[in-house]
Amino acid sequence: MFLMNHDFFDNFDVSFTKKESIIGNKIYPLGYFANQVLEMDQSILREIANQVETFKYEFHIFLANGSITSAALSHEALLALWELLAKLPVYEKFSGHNFQVKHLISYMQEHPDEVDDMMTNGTARNQMLQTWLYHIEHLVPEIQTFIRNTNFMLENYFETLPSRKPDSYVTAYAKYKRDIRNGYDLADQEDESTDELDLHQLHFPFSLSYEPKLHPKTKEPFLAEVMTFGTLESFLYTDLMKAMAVGNVPRRCHNCGKYFLAVGGYDTIYCERIAPNETKKTCRKVGAHNKEKTKNGSSMIQKEYFKVYNRLKTRRNRGSISEDEWNEQVSLAQDLKDKAAHGKISDVKYKTMMDRI
Repeated sequence: MFLMNHDFFDNFDVSFTKKESIIGNKIYPLGYFANQVLEMDQSILREIANQVETFKYEFHIFLANGSITSAALSHEALLALWELLAKLPVYEKFSGHNFQVKHLISYMQEHPDEVDDMMTNGTARNQMLQTWLYHIEHLVPEIQTFIRNTNFMLENYFETLPSRKPDSYVTAYAKYKRDIRNGYDLADQEDESTDELDLHQLHFPFSLSYEPKLHPKTKEPFLAEVMTFGTLESFLYTDLMKAMAVGNVPRRCHNCGKYFLAVGGYDTIYCERIAPNETKKTCRKVGAHNKEKTKNGSSMIQKEYFKVYNRLKTRRNRGSISEDEWNEQVSLAQDLKDKAAHGKISDVKYKTMMDRI
């Protein structure tokens, strides 16, 4: 159906740098979308699943008789489904998401020969129709599988890691893969849904190209890795794996229990949301009352600052930057450090901005 409606649902492009994904000319740290799906209100998935059934019912009636009434009901159900899809992470970032789909049913009414061909088994259009409907029908189960599998992996293999560096994540992931492939003993697990854990979802067909682009923020040219994803599921796993490779991994906050993206390989255990039963204090600030927990937030901020400071010092000593540039950039790094320490900017934004100095 992509050939007819050209919408994000069937295929969409994402550009990648070494540490970021770029969608709609906006930058997101690797792992951002995987984390969004883990922390989203899953009631939207139930709404989508119900609307999928409504659309399938009306659409099949339309295909069977092509009446004006069935066309109107099918059109209404399709638009309602697309509006729900546009609330999902990733899809919500695409503008004009329903422009082409608005005309799909009317196009089919105006081209009955194409519809007849579409209903003929073995034709290219029939295969296109079946693939489109299959993707729609399996969207919610695939997202639910991603959430279930990723929750299981993060909580059972990642949470107790002594180090949060990329190589530790890779080692933990390798153990997870081995256990699942060897038939992990789930008999004692309280959540019976874990008996469906597997690795089939980690093999996806996609197209890859390399394109010269201007970075949305720095405006500097770079060679983007552009991947075209046929399903949302395939992008979510890609986002998660790429994030793991640079030290970004979703983690449950030790105070509120919600997921947040821990970045840069640091052992950050608190998120920056307003803490439960608080009006201003974040989970990080509440947790910081414990001396050891304070180390969690401040160490990441200090380490990033000293990393940048030493990098700038090396550049100055080599003559790559002038004394004035040195003072200006160190001052910028100090300002960012202070803002991060006082919760004025997030960990993700802090690290991203420090990486660019």
